[in-house]
Amino acid sequence: MGVEIWKDIPSYEGFYQASNYGGIRGVNRIVEHEKCGQQLVWGKMLKQPCCADGYLAVVLYKHNKPLKYRVHRLILMTFMGIRPVGLGSRHLNGNKKDNTLNNLTWGTQQENCNDRDLHGNTFRPIGEKHPKTKLKDVDVVKIKELITSGVQKMEIAKMFNVKRHVVYFIAQNKTWRHIAWQ
Repeated sequence: MGVEIWKDIPSYEGFYQASNYGGIRGVNRIVEHEKCGQQLVWGKMLKQPCCADGYLAVVLYKHNKPLKYRVHRLILMTFMGIRPVGLGSRHLNGNKKDNTLNNLTWGTQQENCNDRDLHGNTFRPIGEKHPKTKLKDVDVVKIKELITSGVQKMEIAKMFNVKRHVVYFIAQNKTWRHIAWQ
């Protein structure tokens, strides 16, 4: 792929850099502290944990406020500019963890769908198979029974330790549609 190139991440100049190989690092810099004055902060490679959706992410700090970013978006912003209106990020080889610049581009939603079909990445987990869900299929069956019997949605939310909107979305059939009403 050639030489690794590091560039400042837009809006984080002098703090963080992105690499055309997919790396994100902090930059050596002098920081003012209230108690001890100026202090040198050594730059380092940032860890890139995998999110539930399979993408790698990092947390960048600015003015002591953390913001979480998908790595592929930072690489694209740094090397190809701010995302054009109506376009999203694409992984050309279908591998969400391959954030090398030559695997990334901005593209339309249709191009992204075509990529998913081409690479066989069309499966999206639903129901209890989704990594972020708190509920099981049997819980949703019970929730739907309680809704049908007239129990207040707020009370149901408390019973299952979920937020109120989760029960409302189930009641409106916006989520958990694969679980049939009895």
